[in-house]
Amino acid sequence: MKKLLGLTLSASLMALSGGAQALTVNTTVNATSNPWDITTYQAGTYGISGSTGPTSVSSSGLDFSAGSVFNIEYLSGSISLGVHPSLAVTDINGISSQWGGTSAGYSGEFFPSNSIGSSVLLGALVGTFADSGGNIVGNPFAVGTGPVFVAPAGATQLLLGINDDIFGDNSGAFQVAVTQADLSAVPVPAAVWLFGSALVGLAGMRRTKK
Repeated sequence: MKKLLGLTLSASLMALSGGAQALTVNTTVNATSNPWDITTYQAGTYGISGSTGPTSVSSSGLDFSAGSVFNIEYLSGSISLGVHPSLAVTDINGISSQWGGTSAGYSGEFFPSNSIGSSVLLGALVGTFADSGGNIVGNPFAVGTGPVFVAPAGATQLLLGINDDIFGDNSGAFQVAVTQADLSAVPVPAAVWLFGSALVGLAGMRRTKK
């Protein structure tokens, strides 16, 4: 009886630990990537001269259904912004300068952060969940404000880019990892029930022994 109970308890613990596996996708965000298409989202236009468009994270098994939780982690890389003088950005939080946030940039037009509505530094990594047409779904955000981001209803992809107004003279890239918890491997409620049953059985056996 003790042996059977021990096996049940071990199986329950294994199921619980196996139910929180995560799926990670590594991606490269070039310095010329603007985070979203301003033609589909107007909250003050910004300069996109020389941009290569947003970096889309939409494949490799990631699930963007409502409520899905993502972590976006900076791995490595740096970018250079071609203003005068050129500025080096060594992490995803950007650099302090006279530009950024919701103000107009060097070009006289707004940054993507104008759509975020908060103080986001020049060169920071920003993003949004979007639908299949590239339309912003929910609220765009600065990646450095994590730690996690929750997909809203209607999202089919994650778009990433740089907070800048002129992209053509930028260089370099950020390497980032997008991680999503995968709870489909083992149903967590079932694992919890199995674990609880084992504990109840153990308590009952100890009571009988007394």
